[in-house]
Amino acid sequence: MAKLKEIISVLEEIAPPFLALSFDNAGLNIGDKESEITGITVCLDATEAVVDEAINNGSNLIVSHHPVIFAPIKNLNDAYENYRTVTKAIKNDINVYSMHTNLDSVAGGVNDSIADLLGIKNKCVIDELDINAGIGRVGDITPITVGDLAQNVEKIFSFPVRVIAKDVNEKVCRIAVVNGSGADIEYIDKAKKMGATCFITSEIKHHVALYAKSVGMNMIESGHYATEHFYIDILVKKISDAMKKAGYNFSITVSEKESNPFIG
Repeated sequence: MAKLKEIISVLEEIAPPFLALSFDNAGLNIGDKESEITGITVCLDATEAVVDEAINNGSNLIVSHHPVIFAPIKNLNDAYENYRTVTKAIKNDINVYSMHTNLDSVAGGVNDSIADLLGIKNKCVIDELDINAGIGRVGDITPITVGDLAQNVEKIFSFPVRVIAKDVNEKVCRIAVVNGSGADIEYIDKAKKMGATCFITSEIKHHVALYAKSVGMNMIESGHYATEHFYIDILVKKISDAMKKAGYNFSITVSEKESNPFIG
């Protein structure tokens, strides 16, 4: 067995904490660093169902992408949105560790993997935090119409897309990607300066859509869950390989109890 503090050291090698954005709450959300780890359950969101799953399969560490505690908690009572999840984890000695924007940013992380799925070449970081690391990626693709690219995105993530474009038949050859809620005007401006003419992300707000159209940036919106959950299998392999290298041997599994909240 290994103590949580030792496991955290391994996880921090995969996604260094300094790559997390300032607003983020990546890291140990719930837990005791001196606790002995019996197994790891990996998920996108540490919901109550995932906590139950971890209890049932004997894992006392949940590694989630999204933090289970994001904003400061003023009162831990049933008015708090994650009350049941947090209290159940605490009562059952379940540790919860988040690898969030640091996992988005790191080389080989979520954004790089999306770029690879889309066949992007000559990748550059949109908002660089370190060498080859930061938020978003921009790069070159074989010329394709916005409409056909949108269909490709839909197939890759198995989720319907929305398109913001003056002409879906316009061909693009340099595109930008930011996973999750990356529809930020600052990122759009940076991507445009880097030559991108199409921006792929999720959770595009109305005013951002208007802005993008006004500056000639085509946008393709997929789902937040869709642009991140695909990476969980990749993360499990990274964690498994890193644990073996460090000499640790225990069960590391993908949660089977979470699903896209916008489907079903």
